Amino acid sequence: MRVDNNAASSPTSIGLGQNQININKEQSQASKFARELENAVNKKDQAKLYKSCQELESVFLNQILQSMRNTIPKSDFTGHSYATDLWESMLFEEYAKEISKSNSTGLADIIFRQLSQKL
Repeated sequence: MRVDNNAASSPTSIGLGQNQININKEQSQASKFARELENAVNKKDQAKLYKSCQELESVFLNQILQSMRNTIPKSDFTGHSYATDLWESMLFEEYAKEISKSNSTGLADIIFRQLSQKL
């Protein structure tokens, strides 16, 4: 009798697909943003508030990049695995952080101006 180790360790056999992992990560990032935002407002700390706004922009940009990635058809030429999906997901998350740090979209600035009126 042969046991297929790949089937036992695949994310679908465990019940966790990439979408569920992304949803869980987004929920944890949203709750982290909410906590940091509340701390910044309570302490009237503009630097923390701006950093939180950049993180929110990063989450938004990551969603855009993930959506763009999902439009690219998978091919057998480069291979396809759970590890590749996970690596690409982490790569796009880092891209989103770097784009946010570069202030190229201006979204963090807009959010900061809106929220800093409450300080």
